[in-house]
Formats: sequence, C-alpha cells, structure tokens
Amino acid sequence: MEITKEYIYEVLTKTFETMDRVFQDKYILMNKYDEVPYQLPSDLDIDITQRDFDKLDQYVIEIAKQTQLAIVQKIWHNYRKCAYILSPTRISSRFRLQLDFFSDFAVENTPLLLPWQLIHQHTRKFNQFDVPDYDIEYVFLLLRRIYKNDFDKEHCCIIKEVLLKDEKKVLAFSEIYFGKEVSDKIAMYLKTNNIKAIQEMRSYLWHQVKDISSKNSSISYKVRYWSSQIKRAVYRLKYPVGMYVALLSPDGGGKTSLYNLLAESCWGAFHGIEKLYFRPRLFKNMGHYKLVNPTEEAKSNPNPHDVVLDGFFKSFARFMFYNFDFLLGYWKIVFRKRVQKKLVIFDRYYYDYYIDMFRYKYSLPKWMPRLFSFMIPTPEIVFVLNGKPETLYSRKQELSLEELKDQTEKYKQLQNRVKNVHLISVEQDLKDEVLDVTYNIIWTKAFKTAKAMGIKIDKNGVPV
Repeated sequence: MEITKEYIYEVLTKTFETMDRVFQDKYILMNKYDEVPYQLPSDLDIDITQRDFDKLDQYVIEIAKQTQLAIVQKIWHNYRKCAYILSPTRISSRFRLQLDFFSDFAVENTPLLLPWQLIHQHTRKFNQFDVPDYDIEYVFLLLRRIYKNDFDKEHCCIIKEVLLKDEKKVLAFSEIYFGKEVSDKIAMYLKTNNIKAIQEMRSYLWHQVKDISSKNSSISYKVRYWSSQIKRAVYRLKYPVGMYVALLSPDGGGKTSLYNLLAESCWGAFHGIEKLYFRPRLFKNMGHYKLVNPTEEAKSNPNPHDVVLDGFFKSFARFMFYNFDFLLGYWKIVFRKRVQKKLVIFDRYYYDYYIDMFRYKYSLPKWMPRLFSFMIPTPEIVFVLNGKPETLYSRKQELSLEELKDQTEKYKQLQNRVKNVHLISVEQDLKDEVLDVTYNIIWTKAFKTAKAMGIKIDKNGVPV
C-alpha cells in the first residue's frame, strides 16, 4: 500500500468522525490540532473523561473497523493512560497512527498533575476540534518538557507561542503551579529565547512538579495509582509489545537488503528496530576470554567453508557456551527490548546449525543441535528466504552450486522441524518480498494484541 496525502486525510477524517460518534463525552485534542487531518503526527495526545476511558477498547476497535486498520499495539503507559498504534498490515513505507488517550494527566510515578475535570473546564475551539485553552496548554507543555528534560529550541518556541496568545491568563494559571516568581522567570526566559536558563532550572522545576503531584493526590488516589502501576507492570511483562524474528537463508538470500527496507516498513508498528547477528551477544566470542593471545570474532565470513574444524571437545564447549548466550541473552537483552516496544531482527539464528555446522567450525554430530534446541528461545516468526540455487549462486559465489542446492532443500525442510517458519521466495521482486515479510510481522503483532484484548481479527488484521 502506498501512503499518500489523500490516504492520510481519509484515515484521520474517519478516525475523528468515529470518535465524534462513539465517545459519550467530548474529547480534547491536546497537540498537533493544527496539523490534522492533513498531516499524520508521530502521536496524538487526547484527554477524555473517566467514563469514556473505561470503554476505550471498544471505541478503538470501532476506529480500527472504520479505518480498516489493524490495532498493532495496546500500550498501557500509566494510570488512566493508554496508547494504541494502528497500521495497515500491507505496507512498504512509514506509517504510524498512535492515539495516546488519558484522563488525568500524569507522568511516570508522578500522578494527578492535571485532573481531567480541570482540562475539560478550560477548552476552546480550533476548527472542528475541542482543544485546551491557552492556560492549560501552556502548563501541559511545560510539565511534559520538565518530565522529559528536553527544553530545546523547537519545544521552547511552541511554548512561547502559546504564552503570547493570552499572556495574562496563562501567567495567572501558571502561578498556581509554579508560584509567581518562578512563573515570571520562565516567561521571561521564553520571551528572550534564553533556553540555557530554562534548562538550568529543570532540577528545581522537577521538584516543584513532584510537590504538585503530592498535593493533588489524596491517599486513596495514591493507593489506586500504585495498584494500577503494579497491574500495568504485570501486563507489560505478560504481553510485551515488542517482537523478535529471525531471518535465515543460504548465502545470496539477500537478508541485509531486506532488513534495510523492513526498517522503513515496520517503523510505525514499533518504537525502534534493532538487528542482532546470530545470537544475542550477551557474551563475546569464546576466544575473547583466552588469557593468552585472545582473539576477537571476525566481522565478516567471505569463505564460510574454507575453515579448519575444531576438535570435538572444543566444538562442544563453544557450542554450549553460545547456547547459554542464546538463553541468558534472551532474558537480558531480547526480552528487555520487547518490553521497550522494539522489533528485534536476527540475521541468522540457532537453526542455521541444522543446515550447516561447517561454517561454524564444529566437529559435532548432526543431531546435536536438535537435541539441545530446548535451551533456545523460539522467535515469534522465523523467515526463511529461499529460492533457486542458481539465483542464489548468481548473487554470491562463496559456496558451490552443489552446496547451495543441498542447503536450499534443507532450509525448506525447516518448516517441518521448527515452529513459526514462513518460507519467503527470493525469486519475486524485492518490493513484494518486503510486503510479504512486513505483512507477516504486523499481522502477527496485531493477532497477539487482539488476543490480549479478547477480540478476533481478519486476514488484514482488522477486528471482526
């Protein structure tokens, strides 16, 4: 699918039309209201009442149906704060519709900075949208920048513009949060573009924010907040919003070219894409730990079969050492990245042992990798890029044509031995190959999200 300006306009228009229809109370578009529906922002912050927040899943499901998008992610960010990422499943370029809903505005471990009732009392109209009045918007933007500690020129210009729209009203409200002296200082620094002075105030301002949270939050509210935080942590661990997949192929399969394009097509469905080679690499290569003449792992392997095999005992020791890297490295590195909303793509993986142990210099029986496969975490999808041996050989001549004929057949057989294997033909155009792999990644992620939400999806990832 090609992402055009017309398509973005259509999707955003349907999104807001659906929200206008299904929400029981008005929603407040807190940011980028001057861009939509003509541009697709990286995220949209939307404040809603508690009554609507309690029915948020069913509202977003309706948005997905009307826009024909998959709900790729449901990210429980904070107490009364949840984000949803929607996307087409068949896509070759960047797209992310991220809807960040909240009722009471809070930041991590700092609840109730702006109660939803207060936000809904201070609104104005901008085109068809209800948006925050300048006093609320000014404090809202300041609180976000203080929390994120990123007072840069661009952000300060935006806050300054809001200040100058209704300076008297903005400062009167700001004084409630920061006191008159500090509020006046911030305003002066903004108007004189003294960003460095604001940055130097950040530590003090952050203490102010914590005090505001403490004053606003009753004991019962804090109990509800921290109970929710515990539930949220369990949910995030049970349903990691990231993913990890493996790309396997004989030499000449084009894994690098495919990865470079996946970094674009899968960009919107995740918050970062990272590539790992073969194993997590919690540990360095075994030779690095030698006391005498340590050796580092080669960065490339231009002659994979022009090697001298290690003896059995050395092979077995290295094999088991790397197996523990797969196991421990998954929990230390890969799982953590999944919780951080990232897509991890392995270039080669443990299952390459089933095909060709020669390139890894092992003198081990062919059945040994299968015997110890119980130690290896299973990727959510294993993509096998395969094609005619002649096609692969025309791309790379590092292995003989006969060897490639043998390997292509063995890679095909992996789908009978390993879970979640998808065969991808490299005979097709690279663009179609990207669409095929991207579809499988985004659809699988949408399926997992749907399962967590208790719904079903169709072949396009749209809720049914």
